[in-house]
Amino acid sequence: FDGTEINPDNWVYDVGTGSNGWGNNELQYYTNRNAYLKDGNLVIRAQEEEFGGRSYTSARLKTQGKQNFQYGRIDIRARMPEGAGMWPALWMLGKNITEVSWPYSGEIDIMEYVGEKDWVGVALHGPGYSGETPLVNKFYFPEGEDVTGWHVYAVEWKKNEILFQVD
Repeated sequence: FDGTEINPDNWVYDVGTGSNGWGNNELQYYTNRNAYLKDGNLVIRAQEEEFGGRSYTSARLKTQGKQNFQYGRIDIRARMPEGAGMWPALWMLGKNITEVSWPYSGEIDIMEYVGEKDWVGVALHGPGYSGETPLVNKFYFPEGEDVTGWHVYAVEWKKNEILFQVD
């Protein structure tokens, strides 16, 4: 990330609880104050605090209406938090999400972390393979490494193939 502020030409915040259809029953209230840039990195802070009827706050950013991708490679360098209850994910939804809804728009999960330090998941969601039945795979970290270290998560999207990579 360049600069000292999150670029509004590229990013927009989802503010609220997701009660209008975009959440997964998370316990936090998403704000526009729990994300910031530090040393060229985006930091998303989860915080225990009463806000908006919830006991936690966090941030959720997206490129919807700002950037669109079809085919190519996306690399994301990130490290995940340690602790139970976190579910950070780096994912993409189809450009047509507001017209056709999920799962018809499709979803590519570049990385999902559900609290097991030694692995992360990748997934594809679409009609017939969504919710409890996505196309899923796990990447297990080598001995001595875990999700809390810096790693590069990548997806290479081709016309007839999607490849996932870690480091």
